[in-house]
Amino acid sequence: MSRSNEIYVEGEEEGAPGRTWEKNILGTFRRDDPNGDGSADLSDAIFTLGYLFQGKPAALSCPAAADSNDDEELDLSDPIALLSYLFVGGTAPPSPSGVCGIDFTPGSLGCEGSPGCP
Repeated sequence: MSRSNEIYVEGEEEGAPGRTWEKNILGTFRRDDPNGDGSADLSDAIFTLGYLFQGKPAALSCPAAADSNDDEELDLSDPIALLSYLFVGGTAPPSPSGVCGIDFTPGSLGCEGSPGCP
Protein backbone atom coordinates (compact mmCIF):
# COMPACT_ATOMS: atom_id res chain seq x y z
CA MET A 1 0.00 0.00 0.00
CA SER A 2 1.44 3.42 -0.88
CA ARG A 3 0.40 6.95 0.10
CA SER A 4 2.17 9.93 -1.51
CA ASN A 5 5.83 9.59 -0.48
CA GLU A 6 5.15 7.01 2.24
CA ILE A 7 5.81 3.32 1.81
CA TYR A 8 4.21 0.67 3.97
CA VAL A 9 5.78 -2.74 4.16
CA GLU A 10 4.22 -5.82 5.65
CA GLY A 11 5.78 -9.10 6.60
CA GLU A 12 5.64 -12.09 8.84
CA GLU A 13 7.60 -11.67 12.04
CA GLU A 14 10.63 -13.96 12.18
CA GLY A 15 10.13 -16.78 14.64
CA ALA A 16 6.43 -16.02 15.08
CA PRO A 17 4.47 -17.57 12.19
CA GLY A 18 1.18 -15.86 11.53
CA ARG A 19 2.19 -12.71 13.39
CA THR A 20 2.52 -9.83 10.96
CA TRP A 21 3.96 -6.35 11.21
CA GLU A 22 3.56 -3.13 9.26
CA LYS A 23 6.07 -0.30 9.11
CA ASN A 24 5.73 3.18 7.69
CA ILE A 25 8.90 4.11 5.84
CA LEU A 26 9.27 7.77 4.97
CA GLY A 27 12.81 7.98 3.69
CA THR A 28 16.14 6.37 3.03
CA PHE A 29 18.99 6.50 5.52
CA ARG A 30 22.31 4.99 6.57
CA ARG A 31 22.11 3.15 9.89
CA ASP A 32 25.72 4.10 10.69
CA ASP A 33 25.30 7.85 10.00
CA PRO A 34 22.84 9.49 12.44
CA ASN A 35 24.37 12.96 12.01
CA GLY A 36 23.89 12.73 8.23
CA ASP A 37 27.38 13.85 7.22
CA GLY A 38 27.82 10.94 4.80
CA SER A 39 30.31 8.86 6.78
CA ALA A 40 30.39 6.56 9.78
CA ASP A 41 32.82 7.85 12.37
CA LEU A 42 33.28 8.93 15.99
CA SER A 43 31.09 11.99 15.45
CA ASP A 44 28.06 9.73 14.88
CA ALA A 45 28.46 8.04 18.27
CA ILE A 46 28.93 11.46 19.92
CA PHE A 47 25.83 12.76 18.12
CA THR A 48 23.74 9.85 19.47
CA LEU A 49 25.14 10.28 22.99
CA GLY A 50 24.27 13.99 22.84
CA TYR A 51 20.70 13.13 21.92
CA LEU A 52 20.38 10.49 24.63
CA PHE A 53 21.98 12.33 27.54
CA GLN A 54 22.00 16.06 26.79
CA GLY A 55 18.88 16.45 24.67
CA LYS A 56 20.95 17.90 21.83
CA PRO A 57 19.53 17.66 19.29
CA ALA A 58 16.09 17.80 20.85
CA ALA A 59 14.66 15.47 18.21
CA LEU A 60 16.02 13.20 15.50
CA SER A 61 14.69 13.44 11.96
CA CYS A 62 15.84 9.87 11.43
CA PRO A 63 15.80 7.80 14.64
CA ALA A 64 16.43 4.60 12.67
CA ALA A 65 19.86 5.90 11.64
CA ALA A 66 20.90 6.14 15.31
CA ASP A 67 19.70 2.59 16.05
CA SER A 68 23.11 1.05 15.34
CA ASN A 69 22.19 -2.43 16.58
CA ASP A 70 18.68 -2.41 14.99
CA ASP A 71 16.90 -3.49 18.18
CA GLU A 72 14.26 -0.78 17.60
CA GLU A 73 15.26 1.09 20.78
CA LEU A 74 17.48 4.14 21.11
CA ASP A 75 19.70 3.63 24.12
CA LEU A 76 23.34 3.46 25.22
CA SER A 77 23.84 0.17 23.39
CA ASP A 78 23.60 1.98 20.03
CA PRO A 79 26.64 4.26 20.26
CA ILE A 80 28.54 1.41 21.97
CA ALA A 81 27.73 -0.89 19.04
CA LEU A 82 28.90 1.73 16.55
CA LEU A 83 32.12 2.41 18.47
CA SER A 84 32.80 -1.33 18.71
CA TYR A 85 32.41 -1.63 14.94
CA LEU A 86 34.59 1.38 14.22
CA PHE A 87 37.45 0.72 16.63
CA VAL A 88 37.64 -2.91 17.76
CA GLY A 89 36.31 -4.92 14.81
CA GLY A 90 32.79 -5.43 16.15
CA THR A 91 29.82 -6.40 14.04
CA ALA A 92 28.86 -3.95 11.31
CA PRO A 93 25.51 -2.20 11.79
CA PRO A 94 22.66 -4.02 10.02
CA SER A 95 21.45 -2.89 6.62
CA PRO A 96 21.17 -0.20 5.45
CA SER A 97 24.73 0.48 6.53
CA GLY A 98 27.43 2.10 4.44
CA VAL A 99 24.90 3.07 1.76
CA CYS A 100 21.52 4.78 1.78
CA GLY A 101 18.60 2.39 1.88
CA ILE A 102 15.31 1.38 3.47
CA ASP A 103 14.89 -0.52 6.74
CA PHE A 104 12.73 -3.59 6.18
CA THR A 105 13.00 -5.00 9.70
CA PRO A 106 9.93 -4.95 11.95
CA GLY A 107 9.65 -2.06 14.37
CA SER A 108 8.45 1.44 14.99
CA LEU A 109 11.54 3.58 14.36
CA GLY A 110 11.23 5.40 11.10
CA CYS A 111 13.02 8.07 9.17
CA GLU A 112 11.46 11.33 8.02
CA GLY A 113 14.63 12.28 6.24
CA SER A 114 18.38 11.91 6.48
CA PRO A 115 20.58 14.79 5.28
CA GLY A 116 23.08 12.38 3.75
CA CYS A 117 20.50 10.44 1.70
CA PRO A 118 18.04 11.41 -1.04
